Amino acid sequence: IIQRTKEGRANVLLDIGFEQELDKQFVIPISGAIAQPSLYINDCVLVRNYEGSVERWLPAIVYVLPHLYSLPPQFYTVQIHSSEIHLINARRNDLMKISRGLYQRICIYIQRVTPPVIIDDNKIVKKSDNEIRLEQIDAKIIALQQKLERMRKDEKKRYKNLEKKIDEQIAIMNDNKNHPSTILPETKSEFSQIPTPTRSPSTTPEIRPQNRSSQITPRSPTPPLTTERIIALGTYVVCRWEDDDGLFYPGEFVLALYSRNVSYWAPGVLIPNRTTKENKDEITVRFYDCKVVQMDMKAKEVIKIPEKKFEQYVDCIIQKEKSIVHQVVVGRKGETKTYMLGTVKERVEDGHHYRIEWYDGTEDIRDISQLYGAFTRQGTFQNKDKVLALDETEYKPATIIQVDKKSLSVQFFDSKREKIIPLEATFQITDEDYYKIIGKSIK
Repeated sequence: IIQRTKEGRANVLLDIGFEQELDKQFVIPISGAIAQPSLYINDCVLVRNYEGSVERWLPAIVYVLPHLYSLPPQFYTVQIHSSEIHLINARRNDLMKISRGLYQRICIYIQRVTPPVIIDDNKIVKKSDNEIRLEQIDAKIIALQQKLERMRKDEKKRYKNLEKKIDEQIAIMNDNKNHPSTILPETKSEFSQIPTPTRSPSTTPEIRPQNRSSQITPRSPTPPLTTERIIALGTYVVCRWEDDDGLFYPGEFVLALYSRNVSYWAPGVLIPNRTTKENKDEITVRFYDCKVVQMDMKAKEVIKIPEKKFEQYVDCIIQKEKSIVHQVVVGRKGETKTYMLGTVKERVEDGHHYRIEWYDGTEDIRDISQLYGAFTRQGTFQNKDKVLALDETEYKPATIIQVDKKSLSVQFFDSKREKIIPLEATFQITDEDYYKIIGKSIK
Protein backbone atom coordinates (compact mmCIF):
# COMPACT_ATOMS: atom_id res chain seq x y z
CA ILE A 1 0.00 0.00 0.00
CA ILE A 2 1.52 3.32 -1.08
CA GLN A 3 -1.39 5.68 -0.34
CA ARG A 4 -4.74 5.65 1.50
CA THR A 5 -7.82 7.70 0.63
CA LYS A 6 -10.78 8.85 2.75
CA GLU A 7 -13.32 7.03 0.59
CA GLY A 8 -12.24 3.61 1.91
CA ARG A 9 -9.89 2.91 -0.99
CA ALA A 10 -6.13 2.55 -1.29
CA ASN A 11 -3.47 2.78 -4.00
CA VAL A 12 -1.51 -0.48 -4.22
CA LEU A 13 1.79 -1.09 -6.04
CA LEU A 14 1.73 -4.65 -7.40
CA ASP A 15 4.87 -6.81 -7.60
CA ILE A 16 4.65 -6.87 -11.39
CA GLY A 17 5.17 -3.09 -11.46
CA PHE A 18 1.63 -1.81 -11.99
CA GLU A 19 -0.18 0.60 -9.65
CA GLN A 20 -3.89 0.03 -9.00
CA GLU A 21 -6.62 1.63 -6.85
CA LEU A 22 -8.66 -0.91 -4.86
CA ASP A 23 -11.36 -1.01 -2.21
CA LYS A 24 -9.98 -1.81 1.26
CA GLN A 25 -12.15 -4.92 1.55
CA PHE A 26 -10.04 -6.48 -1.23
CA VAL A 27 -6.74 -5.67 0.54
CA ILE A 28 -5.58 -8.38 2.98
CA PRO A 29 -2.30 -8.18 5.00
CA ILE A 30 0.08 -11.16 4.57
CA SER A 31 2.91 -10.12 6.91
CA GLY A 32 3.26 -9.38 10.62
CA ALA A 33 1.34 -10.98 13.51
CA ILE A 34 -1.50 -12.68 11.63
CA ALA A 35 -3.84 -15.11 13.42
CA GLN A 36 -4.06 -18.63 12.03
CA PRO A 37 -7.44 -20.11 13.05
CA SER A 38 -8.15 -23.82 12.73
CA LEU A 39 -9.19 -24.99 9.28
CA TYR A 40 -11.90 -27.53 8.52
CA ILE A 41 -13.15 -29.21 5.36
CA ASN A 42 -15.07 -26.82 3.02
CA ASP A 43 -13.50 -23.72 4.63
CA CYS A 44 -12.65 -20.90 2.18
CA VAL A 45 -9.00 -19.83 1.97
CA LEU A 46 -6.49 -17.94 -0.15
CA VAL A 47 -3.52 -20.14 -1.13
CA ARG A 48 -0.06 -18.83 -2.09
CA ASN A 49 0.93 -19.95 -5.58
CA TYR A 50 3.83 -19.12 -7.89
CA GLU A 51 3.67 -18.76 -11.65
CA GLY A 52 7.29 -18.49 -12.64
CA SER A 53 8.73 -15.79 -10.36
CA VAL A 54 5.36 -14.07 -9.76
CA GLU A 55 3.62 -14.72 -6.43
CA ARG A 56 -0.17 -15.08 -6.57
CA TRP A 57 -2.92 -15.70 -4.00
CA LEU A 58 -5.79 -17.75 -5.42
CA PRO A 59 -9.18 -18.67 -3.88
CA ALA A 60 -9.51 -22.28 -2.77
CA ILE A 61 -11.55 -24.65 -0.59
CA VAL A 62 -10.04 -27.01 1.96
CA TYR A 63 -10.50 -30.54 0.58
CA VAL A 64 -8.48 -32.85 2.90
CA LEU A 65 -7.07 -32.14 6.38
CA PRO A 66 -3.62 -33.34 7.51
CA HIS A 67 -3.40 -36.42 9.70
CA LEU A 68 -3.76 -35.77 13.41
CA TYR A 69 -0.39 -37.36 14.28
CA SER A 70 1.57 -36.22 11.22
CA LEU A 71 4.93 -34.54 11.83
CA PRO A 72 5.44 -30.86 10.93
CA PRO A 73 5.22 -29.27 8.49
CA GLN A 74 1.61 -30.34 8.01
CA PHE A 75 0.15 -30.13 4.50
CA TYR A 76 -3.48 -29.36 3.57
CA THR A 77 -5.05 -30.50 0.29
CA VAL A 78 -7.02 -27.60 -1.23
CA GLN A 79 -9.07 -27.22 -4.39
CA ILE A 80 -8.01 -24.10 -6.29
CA HIS A 81 -10.57 -22.11 -8.26
CA SER A 82 -8.84 -20.25 -11.10
CA SER A 83 -9.08 -20.56 -14.86
CA GLU A 84 -9.20 -24.32 -14.18
CA ILE A 85 -10.02 -26.27 -11.01
CA HIS A 86 -7.35 -28.61 -9.60
CA LEU A 87 -6.02 -29.93 -6.27
CA ILE A 88 -2.69 -29.01 -4.67
CA ASN A 89 -0.97 -29.54 -1.31
CA ALA A 90 -0.02 -26.44 0.71
CA ARG A 91 1.45 -25.66 4.12
CA ARG A 92 -0.53 -23.81 6.77
CA ASN A 93 1.65 -20.70 6.41
CA ASP A 94 0.65 -20.51 2.74
CA LEU A 95 -3.09 -20.52 3.55
CA MET A 96 -5.20 -17.56 4.69
CA LYS A 97 -8.80 -18.12 5.85
CA ILE A 98 -11.44 -15.84 4.25
CA SER A 99 -15.23 -15.50 4.45
CA ARG A 100 -17.65 -17.28 2.14
CA GLY A 101 -18.89 -14.00 0.65
CA LEU A 102 -15.38 -12.81 -0.24
CA TYR A 103 -14.62 -16.21 -1.81
CA GLN A 104 -17.73 -16.01 -3.99
CA ARG A 105 -16.96 -12.45 -5.13
CA ILE A 106 -13.39 -13.45 -6.07
CA CYS A 107 -14.64 -16.49 -8.03
CA ILE A 108 -17.19 -14.35 -9.89
CA TYR A 109 -14.47 -11.83 -10.76
CA ILE A 110 -12.21 -14.62 -12.09
CA GLN A 111 -15.07 -15.94 -14.25
CA ARG A 112 -15.66 -12.45 -15.69
CA VAL A 113 -12.04 -11.80 -16.66
CA THR A 114 -11.38 -15.35 -17.94
CA PRO A 115 -12.17 -15.73 -21.67
CA PRO A 116 -14.62 -18.51 -22.55
CA VAL A 117 -13.07 -21.84 -23.53
CA ILE A 118 -14.35 -23.42 -26.73
CA ILE A 119 -14.75 -27.15 -26.23
CA ASP A 120 -15.26 -29.62 -29.00
CA ASP A 121 -18.38 -31.67 -28.24
CA ASN A 122 -16.82 -34.70 -29.88
CA LYS A 123 -13.96 -34.69 -27.36
CA ILE A 124 -16.09 -34.37 -24.23
CA VAL A 125 -15.52 -37.32 -21.95
CA LYS A 126 -18.54 -37.95 -19.77
CA LYS A 127 -18.12 -39.52 -16.37
CA SER A 128 -19.67 -42.90 -15.89
CA ASP A 129 -22.25 -43.60 -13.22
CA ASN A 130 -19.68 -45.56 -11.23
CA GLU A 131 -17.27 -42.61 -11.17
CA ILE A 132 -20.01 -40.22 -10.04
CA ARG A 133 -21.10 -42.69 -7.36
CA LEU A 134 -17.51 -43.10 -6.16
CA GLU A 135 -17.08 -39.32 -5.90
CA GLN A 136 -20.23 -39.06 -3.80
CA ILE A 137 -19.04 -41.90 -1.56
CA ASP A 138 -15.63 -40.21 -1.13
CA ALA A 139 -17.30 -36.95 -0.12
CA LYS A 140 -19.45 -38.77 2.46
CA ILE A 141 -16.40 -40.62 3.81
CA ILE A 142 -14.52 -37.34 4.27
CA ALA A 143 -17.48 -35.80 6.12
CA LEU A 144 -17.76 -38.87 8.37
CA GLN A 145 -14.03 -38.80 9.10
CA GLN A 146 -14.28 -35.16 10.13
CA LYS A 147 -17.29 -35.91 12.34
CA LEU A 148 -15.49 -38.90 13.93
CA GLU A 149 -12.46 -36.74 14.70
CA ARG A 150 -14.62 -34.16 16.47
CA MET A 151 -16.35 -36.93 18.46
CA ARG A 152 -12.97 -38.30 19.55
CA LYS A 153 -11.84 -34.89 20.76
CA ASP A 154 -15.09 -34.37 22.71
CA GLU A 155 -14.82 -37.85 24.26
CA LYS A 156 -11.22 -37.25 25.29
CA LYS A 157 -12.17 -33.93 26.88
CA ARG A 158 -15.04 -35.52 28.84
CA TYR A 159 -12.74 -38.34 30.01
CA LYS A 160 -10.19 -35.85 31.36
CA ASN A 161 -12.89 -33.91 33.24
CA LEU A 162 -14.25 -37.12 34.78
CA GLU A 163 -10.77 -38.27 35.77
CA LYS A 164 -10.13 -34.91 37.43
CA LYS A 165 -13.37 -35.12 39.45
CA ILE A 166 -12.55 -38.67 40.62
CA ASP A 167 -9.10 -37.56 41.80
CA GLU A 168 -10.68 -34.71 43.77
CA GLN A 169 -13.14 -37.09 45.46
CA ILE A 170 -10.34 -39.53 46.40
CA ALA A 171 -8.28 -36.68 47.86
CA ILE A 172 -11.23 -35.54 50.02
CA MET A 173 -11.82 -39.11 51.30
CA ASN A 174 -8.14 -39.57 52.19
CA ASP A 175 -8.10 -36.23 53.98
CA ASN A 176 -11.09 -37.26 56.12
CA LYS A 177 -9.37 -40.53 57.08
CA ASN A 178 -6.12 -38.82 58.06
CA HIS A 179 -7.86 -36.10 60.10
CA PRO A 180 -10.79 -37.70 61.96
CA SER A 181 -10.91 -34.78 64.43
CA THR A 182 -12.47 -32.63 61.76
CA ILE A 183 -15.62 -34.78 61.96
CA LEU A 184 -17.94 -33.23 64.54
CA PRO A 185 -19.14 -35.65 67.32
CA GLU A 186 -22.82 -36.23 67.77
CA THR A 187 -24.19 -33.81 70.40
CA LYS A 188 -27.20 -34.35 72.61
CA SER A 189 -29.90 -31.76 72.97
CA GLU A 190 -30.11 -29.91 76.26
CA PHE A 191 -33.74 -30.88 76.52
CA SER A 192 -32.91 -34.60 76.42
CA GLN A 193 -31.48 -34.39 79.97
CA ILE A 194 -34.77 -33.14 81.50
CA PRO A 195 -36.55 -36.15 83.11
CA THR A 196 -40.13 -36.83 82.08
CA PRO A 197 -42.46 -37.00 85.11
CA THR A 198 -44.30 -40.27 85.62
CA ARG A 199 -47.78 -40.71 87.04
CA SER A 200 -48.86 -43.53 89.33
CA PRO A 201 -52.19 -45.27 88.69
CA SER A 202 -53.55 -44.09 92.04
CA THR A 203 -53.03 -40.40 91.30
CA THR A 204 -54.70 -40.50 87.89
CA PRO A 205 -58.24 -39.06 88.18
CA GLU A 206 -61.07 -41.21 86.91
CA ILE A 207 -63.07 -39.74 84.06
CA ARG A 208 -66.74 -40.70 84.11
CA PRO A 209 -69.07 -40.33 81.10
CA GLN A 210 -71.71 -37.65 81.44
CA ASN A 211 -75.15 -37.34 79.94
CA ARG A 212 -74.76 -34.40 77.51
CA SER A 213 -78.26 -34.60 76.16
CA SER A 214 -79.51 -32.30 78.90
CA GLN A 215 -76.81 -29.72 78.20
CA ILE A 216 -77.48 -29.29 74.44
CA THR A 217 -79.57 -26.22 73.68
CA PRO A 218 -81.16 -25.58 70.31
CA ARG A 219 -79.48 -22.93 68.13
CA SER A 220 -81.03 -20.55 65.66
CA PRO A 221 -79.96 -20.98 62.00
CA THR A 222 -76.80 -18.98 61.16
CA PRO A 223 -77.28 -16.52 58.26
CA PRO A 224 -74.84 -17.09 55.36
CA LEU A 225 -71.86 -14.74 55.13
CA THR A 226 -71.92 -12.27 52.25
CA THR A 227 -69.16 -10.04 50.91
CA GLU A 228 -71.40 -7.77 48.84
CA ARG A 229 -72.03 -4.27 50.10
CA ILE A 230 -75.36 -2.74 49.39
CA ILE A 231 -74.95 0.86 48.14
CA ALA A 232 -78.00 3.03 48.09
CA LEU A 233 -78.95 4.94 44.98
CA GLY A 234 -77.77 8.56 44.92
CA THR A 235 -74.60 7.85 46.91
CA TYR A 236 -71.42 9.64 45.78
CA VAL A 237 -68.62 7.10 45.18
CA VAL A 238 -65.02 6.92 43.91
CA CYS A 239 -64.46 4.30 41.16
CA ARG A 240 -61.79 3.24 38.67
CA TRP A 241 -62.04 4.44 35.07
CA GLU A 242 -61.08 1.78 32.51
CA ASP A 243 -59.06 3.40 29.69
CA ASP A 244 -59.47 0.46 27.32
CA ASP A 245 -63.13 -0.17 26.60
CA GLY A 246 -62.34 -2.72 23.88
CA LEU A 247 -63.44 -0.40 21.06
CA PHE A 248 -61.40 1.12 18.22
CA TYR A 249 -61.56 4.81 17.37
CA PRO A 250 -60.11 6.74 14.37
CA GLY A 251 -56.71 8.25 15.12
CA GLU A 252 -55.54 5.44 17.43
CA PHE A 253 -52.18 3.77 16.82
CA VAL A 254 -52.22 0.01 16.21
CA LEU A 255 -50.06 -2.94 15.23
CA ALA A 256 -51.83 -4.85 12.44
CA LEU A 257 -51.23 -7.85 10.18
CA TYR A 258 -49.56 -6.42 7.06
CA SER A 259 -49.29 -9.57 4.95
CA ARG A 260 -50.84 -12.99 5.56
CA ASN A 261 -48.33 -14.72 3.28
CA VAL A 262 -45.31 -14.08 5.54
CA SER A 263 -47.15 -13.25 8.84
CA TYR A 264 -45.65 -9.76 8.87
CA TRP A 265 -47.07 -7.20 11.33
CA ALA A 266 -46.55 -3.46 10.88
CA PRO A 267 -47.53 -0.25 12.74
CA GLY A 268 -50.37 1.90 11.46
CA VAL A 269 -53.13 4.41 12.28
CA LEU A 270 -56.90 3.86 12.28
CA ILE A 271 -58.85 6.06 9.85
CA PRO A 272 -62.63 6.39 9.27
CA ASN A 273 -64.19 3.48 7.39
CA ARG A 274 -64.32 4.29 3.67
CA THR A 275 -66.94 1.71 2.71
CA THR A 276 -70.42 3.02 1.93
CA LYS A 277 -72.09 0.17 3.83
CA GLU A 278 -71.14 0.42 7.49
CA ASN A 279 -69.74 -2.83 8.87
CA LYS A 280 -69.21 -2.84 12.62
CA ASP A 281 -66.72 -5.73 12.44
CA GLU A 282 -64.33 -4.01 9.98
CA ILE A 283 -61.95 -1.11 10.52
CA THR A 284 -59.61 0.71 8.13
CA VAL A 285 -55.87 0.81 8.86
CA ARG A 286 -53.37 3.07 7.11
CA PHE A 287 -49.89 1.59 7.58
CA TYR A 288 -46.68 3.56 7.97
CA ASP A 289 -46.01 3.25 4.21
CA CYS A 290 -49.49 4.74 3.37
CA LYS A 291 -50.95 1.36 2.41
CA VAL A 292 -54.69 1.25 3.34
CA VAL A 293 -56.25 -2.12 4.28
CA GLN A 294 -59.64 -3.22 5.64
CA MET A 295 -59.12 -5.35 8.78
CA ASP A 296 -61.45 -7.75 10.57
CA MET A 297 -61.67 -7.11 14.32
CA LYS A 298 -63.01 -10.60 15.06
CA ALA A 299 -59.90 -12.20 13.52
CA LYS A 300 -57.72 -10.45 16.13
CA GLU A 301 -55.53 -8.90 13.44
CA VAL A 302 -55.25 -5.50 15.18
CA ILE A 303 -53.56 -4.61 18.51
CA LYS A 304 -53.57 -1.17 20.14
CA ILE A 305 -50.17 0.37 20.91
CA PRO A 306 -49.08 3.73 22.45
CA GLU A 307 -47.88 6.58 20.25
CA LYS A 308 -44.27 6.21 21.48
CA LYS A 309 -44.25 2.53 20.51
CA PHE A 310 -45.60 3.46 17.08
CA GLU A 311 -42.76 5.95 16.54
CA GLN A 312 -40.16 3.42 17.74
CA TYR A 313 -41.46 0.68 15.41
CA VAL A 314 -41.56 3.02 12.39
CA ASP A 315 -38.01 4.30 13.00
CA CYS A 316 -36.70 0.75 13.46
CA ILE A 317 -38.36 -0.55 10.26
CA ILE A 318 -37.20 2.38 8.10
CA GLN A 319 -33.62 2.13 9.39
CA LYS A 320 -33.66 -1.61 8.65
CA GLU A 321 -34.95 -1.04 5.11
CA LYS A 322 -32.29 1.62 4.46
CA SER A 323 -29.45 -0.55 5.83
CA ILE A 324 -29.96 -3.15 3.09
CA VAL A 325 -28.83 -0.68 0.38
CA HIS A 326 -25.31 -1.42 -0.99
CA GLN A 327 -25.31 -4.89 0.61
CA VAL A 328 -24.58 -8.15 -1.20
CA VAL A 329 -27.77 -10.23 -1.23
CA VAL A 330 -29.15 -13.44 -2.69
CA GLY A 331 -32.37 -12.94 -4.63
CA ARG A 332 -34.64 -14.51 -7.21
CA LYS A 333 -33.83 -13.40 -10.73
CA GLY A 334 -36.82 -12.95 -13.00
CA GLU A 335 -39.35 -15.78 -13.02
CA THR A 336 -36.72 -18.52 -12.77
CA LYS A 337 -36.58 -21.01 -9.91
CA THR A 338 -32.99 -20.11 -9.04
CA TYR A 339 -31.48 -17.41 -6.85
CA MET A 340 -28.15 -15.67 -7.45
CA LEU A 341 -25.83 -13.07 -5.96
CA GLY A 342 -26.45 -9.38 -6.48
CA THR A 343 -25.86 -5.92 -5.01
CA VAL A 344 -28.67 -3.63 -3.77
CA LYS A 345 -28.40 -0.31 -5.63
CA GLU A 346 -31.30 1.73 -4.26
CA ARG A 347 -34.64 1.62 -2.44
CA VAL A 348 -37.59 2.31 -4.77
CA GLU A 349 -41.39 2.61 -4.77
CA ASP A 350 -42.92 2.09 -1.29
CA GLY A 351 -39.62 1.24 0.40
CA HIS A 352 -40.13 -2.54 0.31
CA HIS A 353 -38.73 -2.89 -3.21
CA TYR A 354 -35.09 -2.58 -4.23
CA ARG A 355 -33.20 -2.25 -7.49
CA ILE A 356 -30.76 -5.19 -7.68
CA GLU A 357 -27.69 -5.42 -9.93
CA TRP A 358 -26.99 -9.12 -10.51
CA TYR A 359 -23.46 -10.47 -10.83
CA ASP A 360 -23.92 -10.89 -14.61
CA GLY A 361 -24.53 -7.11 -15.02
CA THR A 362 -28.33 -7.13 -15.44
CA GLU A 363 -30.72 -5.24 -13.13
CA ASP A 364 -34.12 -6.08 -11.66
CA ILE A 365 -36.55 -4.83 -8.99
CA ARG A 366 -37.34 -7.25 -6.17
CA ASP A 367 -39.48 -7.21 -3.01
CA ILE A 368 -37.71 -7.50 0.34
CA SER A 369 -39.46 -10.85 0.98
CA GLN A 370 -37.52 -12.33 -1.98
CA LEU A 371 -34.07 -11.24 -0.68
CA TYR A 372 -31.72 -13.06 1.67
CA GLY A 373 -28.39 -12.02 3.14
CA ALA A 374 -26.54 -11.07 6.32
CA PHE A 375 -29.75 -9.46 7.65
CA THR A 376 -31.63 -12.80 7.46
CA ARG A 377 -32.13 -14.61 10.76
CA GLN A 378 -31.03 -18.24 10.78
CA GLY A 379 -32.62 -20.77 13.12
CA THR A 380 -31.73 -24.35 14.01
CA PHE A 381 -31.47 -26.69 11.02
CA GLN A 382 -33.39 -29.98 11.12
CA ASN A 383 -34.01 -32.82 8.70
CA LYS A 384 -36.67 -32.15 6.02
CA ASP A 385 -36.32 -28.37 6.47
CA LYS A 386 -36.41 -26.27 3.29
CA VAL A 387 -33.38 -24.13 2.38
CA LEU A 388 -31.77 -22.20 -0.47
CA ALA A 389 -28.48 -24.03 -1.11
CA LEU A 390 -25.51 -22.96 -3.22
CA ASP A 391 -25.11 -25.03 -6.40
CA GLU A 392 -22.02 -23.86 -8.34
CA THR A 393 -22.82 -20.12 -8.89
CA GLU A 394 -26.59 -20.21 -8.19
CA TYR A 395 -28.81 -20.85 -5.17
CA LYS A 396 -31.56 -23.44 -5.61
CA PRO A 397 -34.37 -24.65 -3.31
CA ALA A 398 -33.49 -27.91 -1.59
CA THR A 399 -34.50 -30.21 1.29
CA ILE A 400 -32.18 -31.11 4.19
CA ILE A 401 -31.58 -34.86 4.53
CA GLN A 402 -28.76 -34.79 7.11
CA VAL A 403 -27.43 -32.16 9.54
CA ASP A 404 -23.82 -31.88 10.72
CA LYS A 405 -22.04 -29.26 12.82
CA LYS A 406 -20.37 -27.46 9.90
CA SER A 407 -22.29 -28.70 6.85
CA LEU A 408 -25.63 -29.94 5.53
CA SER A 409 -26.52 -32.77 3.17
CA VAL A 410 -29.27 -31.52 0.87
CA GLN A 411 -31.31 -32.82 -2.06
CA PHE A 412 -32.19 -30.29 -4.78
CA PHE A 413 -35.76 -29.90 -6.00
CA ASP A 414 -35.06 -30.59 -9.68
CA SER A 415 -33.36 -33.99 -9.25
CA LYS A 416 -32.40 -36.67 -6.76
CA ARG A 417 -28.87 -35.30 -6.72
CA GLU A 418 -27.42 -34.92 -3.21
CA LYS A 419 -24.68 -32.52 -2.17
CA ILE A 420 -22.84 -31.51 1.01
CA ILE A 421 -23.11 -27.73 1.55
CA PRO A 422 -21.46 -25.56 4.26
CA LEU A 423 -23.86 -23.90 6.70
CA GLU A 424 -22.74 -20.44 5.53
CA ALA A 425 -23.91 -21.20 1.97
CA THR A 426 -27.58 -21.84 2.89
CA PHE A 427 -30.62 -19.77 3.86
CA GLN A 428 -33.71 -21.11 5.63
CA ILE A 429 -37.08 -20.71 3.88
CA THR A 430 -40.60 -21.76 4.82
CA ASP A 431 -42.50 -24.63 3.21
CA GLU A 432 -44.87 -22.09 1.61
CA ASP A 433 -41.95 -20.24 -0.03
CA TYR A 434 -40.39 -23.53 -1.18
CA TYR A 435 -43.50 -24.76 -3.01
CA LYS A 436 -44.18 -21.25 -4.32
CA ILE A 437 -40.70 -21.15 -5.90
CA ILE A 438 -40.99 -24.55 -7.58
CA GLY A 439 -44.54 -23.79 -8.73
CA LYS A 440 -46.41 -26.50 -6.81
CA SER A 441 -49.12 -26.44 -4.17
CA ILE A 442 -48.07 -27.16 -0.58
CA LYS A 443 -48.37 -30.78 0.49
